[in-house]
Amino acid sequence: MLQYFYVLPKKEEDLIKFLEKNYKDLIVSIKEVFKFLPLGFQKEKTRLLKITLKDPSKVPKIREDLIEKKNLVEEIFEADILFRYRFMADFSLSGFGWIRAKGNFANTNSVRAKKVLEAEELEPIEIEENSPLKFLSIDIEVSPSKEGLPDPKRDPIILIGLSFYPAYRNLNTIVLISKRVKKKEKDIFCFENEKEMLEELQKIIEEFDPDVITGYNINNFDLPYLLDRFSENKLSRNIGRCKDKGASSKSVGARKRNSIPGRIVVDVYELVKESVGKGLLRLKRYGLGDVSKALLGEDKIDIKHSEIKKYWNGSEEQIDNLITYTRKDAILALRILLEKKMLDKFIELSKVSGLLLQDVLDSGESSRIENLLLREFNKSDFVIPCKPTQKEIAKRNEERIAKGFKGALVLEPETGLHVLPVVYLDFKAMYPSIFIAYNICPTTLLYEDEIQAIEVPSGSKFVSEKVKKGIIPRILSRLIEERDKIKKEMEGASGEKLRILDAKQYALKIMANAFYGYTGYVRARLYALEIATAITSCGRELIQKTKQIVESLGYKVVYGDTDSIMVKAGTKEIEEAFKIGKMLEEEINKRLEGVVKMKIESVFKSLLILTKKRYAGLAVEKKDGIYEEKIVMKGIETVRRDWCDLVSKTLYSVLEILLKEQNPRKAYDYVKDILEKLEKNEIPIEDLVITKSISKSLKEYKGIQPHVELVKKLKSRMGEAPGIGDRVSFVIIKGPQILSKRAEDPEYVKKNKLQIDSHYYVESQLLPPLERVFEAIGFSKAELIGMG
Repeated sequence: MLQYFYVLPKKEEDLIKFLEKNYKDLIVSIKEVFKFLPLGFQKEKTRLLKITLKDPSKVPKIREDLIEKKNLVEEIFEADILFRYRFMADFSLSGFGWIRAKGNFANTNSVRAKKVLEAEELEPIEIEENSPLKFLSIDIEVSPSKEGLPDPKRDPIILIGLSFYPAYRNLNTIVLISKRVKKKEKDIFCFENEKEMLEELQKIIEEFDPDVITGYNINNFDLPYLLDRFSENKLSRNIGRCKDKGASSKSVGARKRNSIPGRIVVDVYELVKESVGKGLLRLKRYGLGDVSKALLGEDKIDIKHSEIKKYWNGSEEQIDNLITYTRKDAILALRILLEKKMLDKFIELSKVSGLLLQDVLDSGESSRIENLLLREFNKSDFVIPCKPTQKEIAKRNEERIAKGFKGALVLEPETGLHVLPVVYLDFKAMYPSIFIAYNICPTTLLYEDEIQAIEVPSGSKFVSEKVKKGIIPRILSRLIEERDKIKKEMEGASGEKLRILDAKQYALKIMANAFYGYTGYVRARLYALEIATAITSCGRELIQKTKQIVESLGYKVVYGDTDSIMVKAGTKEIEEAFKIGKMLEEEINKRLEGVVKMKIESVFKSLLILTKKRYAGLAVEKKDGIYEEKIVMKGIETVRRDWCDLVSKTLYSVLEILLKEQNPRKAYDYVKDILEKLEKNEIPIEDLVITKSISKSLKEYKGIQPHVELVKKLKSRMGEAPGIGDRVSFVIIKGPQILSKRAEDPEYVKKNKLQIDSHYYVESQLLPPLERVFEAIGFSKAELIGMG
């Protein structure tokens, strides 16, 4: 298997001469092939040159040289496909997929493996179970020699906590220590120095041979630091499965990415943040202690980063505490990953997209979509373009501005508290369904009128499915069909089977829904403004038509956004509201003639609409003949990292009163009571605490910040204070100084009976989120301020 790419030549003879003159030793062959180009409907294939090379690493150089030869080359295709994905696509192999291989076992020293097969044949096979994985969780501790962040060129690693699954030598955990201490436990290994400790770590990794190396914030701290300390101690970075290639770390924007050949690096911290971002988890803080308490019901040992040096040089008891702290951090990271099955969905995305699991974890949706498109386009004899240059991206952005790209339609909401049931209906997979219904695809886009065409509201035309079905509609039909099948299977499944099926349907849904965003993404290989505008124009038309249908039946739409509408049921009875919702669903689907399917999602017993994209409702669902209620919110935050707990508790209680009791006056009185208690110092100080992290040395902070000023105070008061990496808890007290100077330690406030600045908590914490809620139900800001 060799690397290759395609060229559409302008001057073929001159191009071949140029290649033979400059790259004769690299080129295996230059062959004539016929392929479909990626954009626009084509009746016939185009003649291209397929250039095959000996060395995949030389492709970028040749590609860049050819880009410069504008007089010789019209366009270059697939010259930036990574060799591993070229190989996998050509053999129909996918990430985390099973393979049947035929060949002979070989002797080689280049990889760490029990057996190495020189494959003569490769065949992908379907097995539902995932390959069993071995996990190693790593947590390192460093004692900085100076104030500030630990420096890997200067500060050694003092302890390493390891947690294994399955057990390693009958041990679930090991703690490595870089000095001799009085410990008898068999899972505590002591060494004379850091170098000996790191050598033992390398031996453990080689012997245990983990598939996954994990930890909490391991990408940005533990792994890069560990690799740097290997280098400082003149040790190999080779902790992977390829003996001739070491582990590496590089910065990608604000984040670091670590590569260990043959192993997968999984940062639990990043998975948690992504889950919060997608609404799968609700967390106020992302520290390991906060997350493990929320997800596992178990907290971590509390030692501040700034105290590690003191513990390391302290008593035997302090050393014991530091060992327990390090061990626990490694254990908790692994438990979160395994017990919350955080890898399941990424494994299924790997299977669907074909990407390797590491690339699924490290890259975005566009990479997953493009890898799937590469396979499907190639199967149909289409080539795909190279990624756009910065110049092409700028041109695409200019075009969007010039043509005035319109996004999804959001109907004007009827704001306020709706105390009668509201039916919530949404289109099932609206954007994927539009692709399919109108046969929208780069391969079906028409620039001429001689073919039977489908015209969309934006004016673009696509060839009819009867003439040729587009590749994207074909992919989406398959993904939706597979998901529907799995959803039916889930109805009779439980336990492990249900968990696996849920991960599969989630991956299929994510992939299907990503195609619309991809086609409008200016950095996409297959970007086409005509397609992005075609999809949104169809979506806008569908929402408008749906609104008209609902109104023609005598019902009122109170809100609509992108692919959903909310309709007043006109009845007090929940059962009747569900019947009305079902009737609307059937009537809408009948009149839209199957273009997309509308489905009743739920009924809101009551609904509070603040503005576009901001609402909260008391959703009712029927389970086993019993109605169950739950509050659902969109665009309304009840948890924010810069809020004290009082804000979250008050806001959620107000929403509960409004939605469950439908009593604005009671909600008003509830807030009035909170403000009076705040003024009288009757609110527990724990509910007023704000926390922020120290992310750099105090000298590096520009401006005056409350938590930084408190650290300075604590340092002068006690001689020690929180340091880099520590979270600082504070409250704001009354006083003549500016606000930042009035941040104080909660324990100090209690001990000295200092007065809380109630004005600050009203104006800067409580009022901003509450004002939006009360304004929607007829209370002005002046009335709210008058409460206190």
